[in-house]
Amino acid sequence: MSFGSVYSDEIKFEAKEINITNEGNFIDASGNAEIKLNSFIKINSNNFTYNKLKSILKVSGNVEIFDQQNKLYIRGENFTYHKLDGKIVGNNKSTIIYDDKYTIKTKDINYYINDKKVESNFFTNIVDDEDNTFNFNQFKFLISEKLFKGNGLVFIDKLKNEYSLDTGFIKLDDKEIVGKDFYLVFNKN
Repeated sequence: MSFGSVYSDEIKFEAKEINITNEGNFIDASGNAEIKLNSFIKINSNNFTYNKLKSILKVSGNVEIFDQQNKLYIRGENFTYHKLDGKIVGNNKSTIIYDDKYTIKTKDINYYINDKKVESNFFTNIVDDEDNTFNFNQFKFLISEKLFKGNGLVFIDKLKNEYSLDTGFIKLDDKEIVGKDFYLVFNKN
């Protein structure tokens, strides 16, 4: 069968071509695919497959994830949505833009939708809208707390001063960096 729009377990799928097989348990689509996970999260991609029995959605090709509620825009090539776990897993490189102020580049992310947390165990580079740079060896973003944290933090301010911390936290609301035996308040000018 081929359809242009399909609903499955409250997930809405649209694409140029949608094929439903295995007694409705497998959905395969290509061509300008759009998936709405809920009223806040939308995914655009070239292709997707959805296994209804396992509740796993795989999207590939120019993937864009929009989460309006958490002010996140995520871009990459391959992601897997595990519906039962409420988790999106990014395979390969990803770019995340938070609140139009922070650009995060990393790879192999885990986005825990219900916990409002994004993490990666790989090198992560963050640049804010004031041209400050934050590099982590491992990274967690606690969205509700507006807090970046991780290991191996190197902070380079817009004047190109460099600060290193073994473990560090960036409080976005207060524009503070807190680390072991180290504390820095950004110059607001």
